[in-house]
Amino acid sequence: MFSSLNHVGFNITKTKLQLVEVVKEKGNYCLENVDEEPFDENGFHFNYDESNFINTLQTAFTSLTNRNFLKSKNVSFAIPTELFKFFKIPFEPSLSDSAFKKHLEWEFKMLFPTLDKNDYFLQKLQLAKKTGILQVLVVALPKNIATSLYGFCKHNNLRLRYINAACFSSDSIIDKSATLSLYVEQNSVSIAFYTEGELFAFINKQATGTNKITDILLGFIKQANITYNSVYIAGTEDMFELKTYLEETLNTPVKMFNPFATIKHSETFIQNGHFLNTPNSFAAAAGICYRKF
Repeated sequence: MFSSLNHVGFNITKTKLQLVEVVKEKGNYCLENVDEEPFDENGFHFNYDESNFINTLQTAFTSLTNRNFLKSKNVSFAIPTELFKFFKIPFEPSLSDSAFKKHLEWEFKMLFPTLDKNDYFLQKLQLAKKTGILQVLVVALPKNIATSLYGFCKHNNLRLRYINAACFSSDSIIDKSATLSLYVEQNSVSIAFYTEGELFAFINKQATGTNKITDILLGFIKQANITYNSVYIAGTEDMFELKTYLEETLNTPVKMFNPFATIKHSETFIQNGHFLNTPNSFAAAAGICYRKF
């Protein structure tokens, strides 16, 4: 039975589709399903035309729902961080919404002269104050990806709720007091620092390999001039080697967050290998799913 209180979070990577579903049961939100399905040997390409985009996603989605039918029509998507454009600008609160929008569009044109601002949705994230200066991080999502995801949802009679970068989806369920967070994807790493619940600094860079990721992290810490109390890492692949190396380099514990540790299980939930053995790899799917709650 479908419920408006239930929610499914998907994480789309280049190699697989991950799913986390939460349902409302006896007054509590409960974990209902954790699963993933690999794409074929060609992987998933976000530059597909809408028809191929939907068809490729549909094949993996059908395999997942054939194993366990969904109890929700509400769905949200985490997608690779590298698909977004990011830039930071000063924020003047006295500006009207229309004036600030024009300023955002001008900044986008200056920073990305070969791109058309009309091809992107622009959203601002307030950054924590630094020496009294107000700044925002602007996040630009390609409209064609949002349109294709909407088309997929319409094809499956689903309601699209949110689309977010995988790194921010993952970060939505960690402690954010003086916290350093790394989200590792196939060819990139995202690093964020949070203080008193607010985002303070962020980067996303191309990177492969433990040494390269560590070098980027050390440079980020130095440039941002931060002091952290905790460090989290997440990603869809095995993070244990990176975790060990970072602990040796930083001389501090590194946490691999388990997004299922603090949520009840549905009465019909079947514990599986993903839930038991690789919970950290579902941080983005769980984070975008839990966002509703």
